[in-house]
Amino acid sequence: MIWQVEWRALSASILSVVETGRFLVASAQVRSDDPYQARKVLVDQAQEIFGLLDGFRRKYSSQLPRLAQQRLQAFYDRNVKTFNSGEIARGTADVQFYALQLYIALLSSFRTEFTYRLSDEKEVLARSLVDRAFLHLQRCVVAD
Repeated sequence: MIWQVEWRALSASILSVVETGRFLVASAQVRSDDPYQARKVLVDQAQEIFGLLDGFRRKYSSQLPRLAQQRLQAFYDRNVKTFNSGEIARGTADVQFYALQLYIALLSSFRTEFTYRLSDEKEVLARSLVDRAFLHLQRCVVAD
């Protein structure tokens, strides 16, 4: 399924921004100035990722498992104004810092829950039963 490949790429992008943002937020406790405007770059990247999630939602919504589709739609509806706010991009360094914290929390939380919703419980159970059956068969062969 093509959407799975695209989701893995989006998920990796989210993880990259989240990890970089965590580093930036943690390093701000030691030194709070940001002469190269790294906060603004990460805020812009987070907003871009939200746009990519919107495109993913519009393109693949009908192909996703029902619970995943509902979660994606709810995330979009709840956060579209937050991520598309032009005030944050034009805001002070403090505004961008707090926006970055918010974006990191929202994207990280969404990524984890959405990935979980994509996992097919029936597939996981079936795979577990097959693994157990092969293990049992292997033990029977060794015993004989």
